[in-house]
Amino acid sequence: MLPSITKANYLPILKIISVILLAFCIYAKAFYEDDYLYRITRIVICFLFLGFMYFYGKKQVNTLLALFLFFYGLSGIAILWYEEDLFATLSMFLNFVAYFMFVRALLPKVSFKKMNFYFASVSIILILVNVYMLYQLIFMIQEYTLSPAHLVAILLFAMSFIATGFLTLLYNHTYSTKNSFVFTVAIYCIVFSEVLSAMGYYFEMGTMVIYVSRALLIAGAAILTHYVLLKKTEKEALSRRLF
Repeated sequence: MLPSITKANYLPILKIISVILLAFCIYAKAFYEDDYLYRITRIVICFLFLGFMYFYGKKQVNTLLALFLFFYGLSGIAILWYEEDLFATLSMFLNFVAYFMFVRALLPKVSFKKMNFYFASVSIILILVNVYMLYQLIFMIQEYTLSPAHLVAILLFAMSFIATGFLTLLYNHTYSTKNSFVFTVAIYCIVFSEVLSAMGYYFEMGTMVIYVSRALLIAGAAILTHYVLLKKTEKEALSRRLF
């Protein structure tokens, strides 16, 4: 019989797994010159937390949030051969699909009517800043792209990435509950992990950036798992339907 789902029995295990994963990531990067093992850590992170989610959550698991970890893990497999055009393009497209799961889960649950002037103003500024940063990013990494298809996949991923960030803030603003805040923290840990990972790969920002990136991914995946297992009202619960 599977254990009943309570904070008392899953939170300590979730924390221990997170610490072990972080130690594994540091070991993989510090003691191996080849990044192959380090790249594998992303796959392990995604599928380990996905398994944990279903082991404890059973039928209450939000399919769309689980699919994020699934597709993000598949993207990690493609990244093993990121220097090849086909796999680089596939990995970016799978990133787009993964983040689209967040967008699909959030869209039916947010309310643009509840946006006050202050939130709307801040949101517009953030969107403009993100669009500008996206433009600058494209300009900077264009020389690193392997083909037009690779660039298109990066653009799709970037748009879903920005949409996820905005909709997450709107979701938290709409409900303003402990659960919505937990979800927001999870998403922004994953988002900043993605940003630091890109900086570390394309601009060689140093190993510390890479360590922080993985730490944020582990934290984000763990907190996302925690969010899925939390009890939520029907009103605030994210959409579970893909179609």
